[in-house]
This record gives sequence, structure tokens and C-alpha cells, in this order.
Amino acid sequence: MCIRDRNINHVFFNAVGSNCQLKSQVGESLADRMSLALSKGLEEHKKVILIGCDCPSINQAMLKRAFLELDRHEYVFIPVEDGGFSLIGSRSFSSTIFHNIAWSTNQVMNQVRSNLKKNNHTWKELPTLWDVDEITDYHRLSKEIPQLTHCL
Repeated sequence: MCIRDRNINHVFFNAVGSNCQLKSQVGESLADRMSLALSKGLEEHKKVILIGCDCPSINQAMLKRAFLELDRHEYVFIPVEDGGFSLIGSRSFSSTIFHNIAWSTNQVMNQVRSNLKKNNHTWKELPTLWDVDEITDYHRLSKEIPQLTHCL
């Protein structure tokens, strides 16, 4: 599990720390951090998946399917409704997929698709989900998964 150093002592990470290996995220930008996490992960494993912490509807079945899709494709994604993605998986990562991406816009996934096509990569997209970025997303979360917001 890759986390920002400033969060290393959070109660959640202390609870899961003994069950998984915690690694610090490295890099200035989101693209840098994801590129390094994927590259370093693939030095030790045949497949690597990164998930965003702001997509509460990702479940175990989706993670299993994403890993299985990497047997047939170089990449797997779960797009989100706002134009980004909440999951990226890879078995042979190239940072070229993140070139010239306008991060935090509704064009992220379209631009990644364009880079994938341009570089002749294979990929699979799983069904689109939603993530929590805005107050309207929080209200949706409160309605659809109230147990995650009842104490906030």
C-alpha cells in the first residue's frame, strides 16, 4: 500500500500495517506518484493495481476482475463519471500513457485513451463508477452508502 508520508501514523494505516506492506508515495505530481508506484510494483510483481481512496463503490469482485483482465490486456481501468479514473492496473507500465494529461479535468480518461492508442497498448475498461470530489458527491455517498458518512 502506497501512502503519503504525512499520513503514515493515521489510525487506519496503523490498523492495516501488519497485514500489508506500507510504502511511501514518491513524486511531485499525481502522474509522477502513479508512475513510480506502478514501475516499482512491477519490479516485484507481475501485475499491479492502483486505486483511488475516493471511490467507495469499488469492491472485491471488481478488484478480482481487474487482476484477471491483466492476463489479456496490458492495462485495466475503472473510469469515473467525472472523466477521470479510479483504478489503473498494469502488467507492463510505460509512463507515456500519462504524457500531456490535463489532470483534475473531465478529459483525463479521454487523454489517457489517446495515449494508449498512440502507443499501441491494449487495455480493458470496467464499468464506470463515481468518486467523491465535490459536496454533491458527498451527498450521493450519504444516500447510497450511509454507513460511511453517519458519523461525519
